[in-house]
Amino acid sequence: MNYIILFVLKLLDCTISTFKTFFMIKEKYLVSSLCNAISQFFYLTLLVKVAKNNSFAGIIIICMATFLGSYFPMRKTNKDKIWIYNILANSQEESKELADILRECDLDVYTNKGYNFDVDKILDVKVISNSRDDSRIIENLIPGNVTYHVLESKKVSF
Repeated sequence: MNYIILFVLKLLDCTISTFKTFFMIKEKYLVSSLCNAISQFFYLTLLVKVAKNNSFAGIIIICMATFLGSYFPMRKTNKDKIWIYNILANSQEESKELADILRECDLDVYTNKGYNFDVDKILDVKVISNSRDDSRIIENLIPGNVTYHVLESKKVSF
């Protein structure tokens, strides 16, 4: 039994099956159904090959391909998310300084006039993070005495 063929078949089966689920969630039913049919082809081909040669090594290879076939497509979908930081500093000066520093880091920063909990006029700072690296930068730049909230959202493309 050729283990490379087994590995590739299961990797394709699992990857396409994972994308089938993502397309179903995004309500792209035709693409989801097509992925399901293609995935079944690879699965049934794999099943016939494994049934012919009962091998423990083949089972281990299939398990590794299943792991990788699920893991990589799931990592890809994290790119479909953004994180919005809503930062409420203690003063307008602190808000402006923080917004300027975040802009210097080439981040998307939006400010609105608002009030803090003591009803002092401040700038409400919103920062968009497209990655974990951006989030680390943002969180390292926010002073410890500043209140902030993080909202996870889907990226919308038109």
